[in-house]
Amino acid sequence: MNTIFEPQHTKRIKKIDCLSCNKNGLIVVQNSIEMSSISYSDIVKVYIKKQKLEPKIKFGILLVLLLALATSMVYLPMEMVLISLFLYLPIFAWMYDFKSYRLQLIDKSQTLYFKKFSSINKQEHIDLVNTIRKEIFEKRTNHSPDPFQAKSKVHQSIDDIYVLQSLRIV
Repeated sequence: MNTIFEPQHTKRIKKIDCLSCNKNGLIVVQNSIEMSSISYSDIVKVYIKKQKLEPKIKFGILLVLLLALATSMVYLPMEMVLISLFLYLPIFAWMYDFKSYRLQLIDKSQTLYFKKFSSINKQEHIDLVNTIRKEIFEKRTNHSPDPFQAKSKVHQSIDDIYVLQSLRIV
């Protein structure tokens, strides 16, 4: 069953521990022991998604905090209950501001590779995605024919007409 964070067309899902670039492709380390490489030509998509705390988890944390507050109101004096409320405030702030990110990479065999990371490492992973996209672009443009050398017959005949017009033969 795919979650909202996984594309519907993927066949396999693999978690990445480490991802690095070289001139031929990506080196993927899974489970700290299994290494594999993916060439740039095999990569279909690479992007970063922002994840927030799911509503079920937020509701569960809120329910636990309210039960703890109700229990403390029964057994503790009111001053202690007020102090415990101030202890709960950082948890509410964390729940409101919680963001994690997920680097997702899909290859031609429809395998989804993902790596979760925090907002502290966000810029590092954005640079990695930009590097991967740059390498993919360079590989695709190097293998395609030069658009200025490989002209179609229509473009060639138009160029011939311009040359003839410049010589005033036409």
